[in-house]
Amino acid sequence: MATEPVPPVKAIQITADNQTLVSRNNSIQVWDGEEFSPAFVTRHGDRRKFTPSQILLQNRSSKTLLLSPIKQHLITTYDTETGKRLSEMKCSLFESDGVSLKIKDIGESVKYSSLEEASTISCNAISNLGIVSVNWDPRVKQDEIVISQNQLIQLATKKQKFTCAAATTNGGVVAGSKDGTVRIYTNISGQRAKNLFEQYACGEPVISVDVSADGEWILWTSRNFLSLAKTSFIDKKGQNASGFGKSMGKEKQQVMQIRLCEEDLQSIGVSQENLYFTPARFDTGPSTRVSGITERSIITSTENFILHWNLRLLERDYKRLTDGDTNYAATRPRLYRQTSDIIDQKYQYYGGDKVIAALTDNISSLTIN
Repeated sequence: MATEPVPPVKAIQITADNQTLVSRNNSIQVWDGEEFSPAFVTRHGDRRKFTPSQILLQNRSSKTLLLSPIKQHLITTYDTETGKRLSEMKCSLFESDGVSLKIKDIGESVKYSSLEEASTISCNAISNLGIVSVNWDPRVKQDEIVISQNQLIQLATKKQKFTCAAATTNGGVVAGSKDGTVRIYTNISGQRAKNLFEQYACGEPVISVDVSADGEWILWTSRNFLSLAKTSFIDKKGQNASGFGKSMGKEKQQVMQIRLCEEDLQSIGVSQENLYFTPARFDTGPSTRVSGITERSIITSTENFILHWNLRLLERDYKRLTDGDTNYAATRPRLYRQTSDIIDQKYQYYGGDKVIAALTDNISSLTIN
């Protein structure tokens, strides 16, 4: 008798109390470290089931925001504990005659805001027209949010498309684009980018971006390499400044590429041409307070391997690069083999050493040393 195929994992998210929410088989499930238990079936208002393509948590994880592959103009919100669907929200631009935006991605409007108590819902969304700031009060019955021009960041031409975004703890925004460039903004208010990073733009899309809690470091993922850049600099007055608040001009720091050496590629069993990274992220640090978080590492994955870099050693490499030393031996990652290919990985909170990996057919956890 043939066994039924295991439903694939589509997305994961870590709650404020370090449970793992898993999107698979038209539902959100909870993984406790050993077993899956059902949380709630995911349906649209017309009762059509869907397997969420993305999960975002709000208000200390009490609210779960979901994106659907079959109704991409909606943000569906559930009560995480009861599994009750609270709303299906569509977004439209002011003076657009009610035409809904196509939502491709959602993220925190302020880094770690999902860990805080909040009465309203606030997120940044990648849409077909740009990055929009989406805010609403779930206590108010509504099914549409009208986005004003000062809640939108757009690129200069239609050929340029945002692919990903992340926020600092002050609401600054770093955004990756289809052409491989990265921009940083003070906030979402319709203004131009403060700074543009295009040193290694190769015409391929930026897969993901992340930013350290203090906004000093930005990290982005391309198909077969990572990039790390510093946003702090000394301005013309000799004062410490941030690229999120001021144009860096000639003081713009170099971008450091992070690539795998041939020995690591052989260990994984993949060539540089066939290498595909999943979104790279900073760890969440050991502090239980957002203001005290200091990142210590970076993770990504490819094939069935988690890759982990010590951030202090990467910072050392970065200093050598910016000092003009091109002969330094680049820091190599530690490799952690998993049982099957990995689609995503996230750090748990308040420790910075526990990683949850979403495999194609399961979930695994590991401790990063």
